[in-house]
Amino acid sequence: MPGKRPSPLSRRLDWKGSDSPYSDAIMETLELYPTCLDWGYHLGCQTKPKQGQSCAYFIARRVFRDDPEFSKPYRRNPRGFERRVRAHVAHMSKTYQAVKGDIGNGPKTLDRVKSRYPWWDWAEKVWGEFEKQLSVASVDDPTYIPSTTTSSSSSSP
Repeated sequence: MPGKRPSPLSRRLDWKGSDSPYSDAIMETLELYPTCLDWGYHLGCQTKPKQGQSCAYFIARRVFRDDPEFSKPYRRNPRGFERRVRAHVAHMSKTYQAVKGDIGNGPKTLDRVKSRYPWWDWAEKVWGEFEKQLSVASVDDPTYIPSTTTSSSSSSP
């Protein structure tokens, strides 16, 4: 009997360091849903996000449920996809927060960051704007979640 086949999650869903359409879809979802944006940003901080695992579940479902390659594996193991989404968003958030302070003023440094992290432009657009709004928000309102979009959607976490 041949050896055990690797899971589709470990075999094909390797998005770290690659220009993955799934990273783009995740960042797009974070941009569209302020609650998930707050959750994703705070995964890279020492502070706890205001929302729990529901955002990871929601993002995984939105990105993979109807995906031609991953819809069947997603339906068999949605929790596995949820864990991978949470880990990937945490990786992007921690990397974004660590690297943004180290970027020099020169274009070569920024070009190196963008080549290493293809999702950097999304992160800068989404989390950069989030940070600006967060910095002007009242610290007296612990329920404040900045909204980065004006569009509405029928489904949210």
